[in-house]
Amino acid sequence: MTNMVLSQTIPTANGRRIGRLTLNHPEHLNALNTTMIGQIHQQLESWRHDSRVVAVVLDSNCDRAFCAGGDLFSMHHIMTANPNQLQPDLAEFLASEYRLDHAIFHFPKPLLVWADGIIMGGGVGLLVGASHRVVTERARLAMPEVMVGLFPDVGSTWFLNRMEPEVARFWALTGSQINGVDAVALSLADEQIKNDQKQAIMSQLQLLSWQADGSDHQSLSELLHEYRIHQPSQGWLTSRIELIEQLCAGDSVAQVQQQLNDYQGSDGWIKKAALNFASGSPISAHIIWRQLAIRGMSLADCFRLELSIVANLGRHGELTEGIRALLIDKDRTPNWRYASLSDVPDSVIDDLLTSPWPQSQHPLVDLRD
Repeated sequence: MTNMVLSQTIPTANGRRIGRLTLNHPEHLNALNTTMIGQIHQQLESWRHDSRVVAVVLDSNCDRAFCAGGDLFSMHHIMTANPNQLQPDLAEFLASEYRLDHAIFHFPKPLLVWADGIIMGGGVGLLVGASHRVVTERARLAMPEVMVGLFPDVGSTWFLNRMEPEVARFWALTGSQINGVDAVALSLADEQIKNDQKQAIMSQLQLLSWQADGSDHQSLSELLHEYRIHQPSQGWLTSRIELIEQLCAGDSVAQVQQQLNDYQGSDGWIKKAALNFASGSPISAHIIWRQLAIRGMSLADCFRLELSIVANLGRHGELTEGIRALLIDKDRTPNWRYASLSDVPDSVIDDLLTSPWPQSQHPLVDLRD
């Protein structure tokens, strides 16, 4: 069986080591499963405590994708095996993913993520918390969870609430793809670099004067900045920022949806976004609206909230139906529980946002920032 995560250490000119983890599950676009998550987390923890390792690189062997998200097929299997019940296996899978994302945010050594091609859902989670985040000219980022009855997770409650509110609403509610220029502008990445420069940078990493202290972060930042694309193309989202701010202003999720539906312009990208929103789960849209009203919550608390919501969705049926329609039967006609946003009772969303566990028994109770 092929190893789904490749691990190696690379010697530096001054006698140190650089750890390298390469996602190697191309037939599934590196969608994260339990095995991959465990391998990445275990190796990061080992290198965290290894004084010889001064930095880590996380990249992909897949020409099409860095990481297309989490393993939704496995999630669907878990939920259909015991419908309408709290799913311990689902909670365990997602808790392990969120623990990994949290560990990336808090990794003390320089951690370079090289994200080329498709970067969706859980792939964004691997990227956004790293200390040094590179996207290429081929990067395509999205949080398309609204289309499957989910919501942006993997720490989105934390990082989306650091964007302009209208921009965060648009990206989360429509599941639209953005490019590398957008990713840098929205602080999801630090540099956009051409993918054909990757090997040159890997060679330069070996020549850096690594000191095994805080100065290494600055040295790596300066190296990556030298290779940045100096005249990037337009951002798909940021080039439309004024229009998006107009369309996504408002006091309710229903108002924003109506404004997008009423758009009469000729921009096909905006029209597609409006269609995505209209065809997505009304429950998901309401969750996202609540999610984007949360301010001041710690990163650890954001992960705890997200796990509570997904655990509740796992026994609710909306997520199961969304995955079925998009990935299992592929009929793309999900039978959402509610036909429209106005049909969703506030009490349903209140219940979904309430932890199914006592505080002391939450699977992520021990996370600390």
